[in-house]
Amino acid sequence: MAEPTDTPVNPSWPPTTLMERIKALAGDLARPYVQYAIGTATAAAIIIVALKVQNGNDGAILIGAAGLIVSAIFAAKSLENSSTSKHTASVEIAKATTSEKAS
Repeated sequence: MAEPTDTPVNPSWPPTTLMERIKALAGDLARPYVQYAIGTATAAAIIIVALKVQNGNDGAILIGAAGLIVSAIFAAKSLENSSTSKHTASVEIAKATTSEKAS
């Protein structure tokens, strides 16, 4: 009896090209780094403006706006991850019920 492996039973067809794999890799790497860059740039902007602002209200408005923007970006990413997980789970459930009905 053969040992189970992680190799997919039905490989994708047509096979993915090198450029498609590079594009997927770049997309997977770019998204998290952009979020970290936005968070870092926002923190730097808050510090710079806090040092230069003379009216405390203006500084407070900037800090609040920057916090909302960064929070919205990370909330959108978590919603994306959650919807992707739900979709993946529903696909796996559908596969399981289909294989049960077939046997």
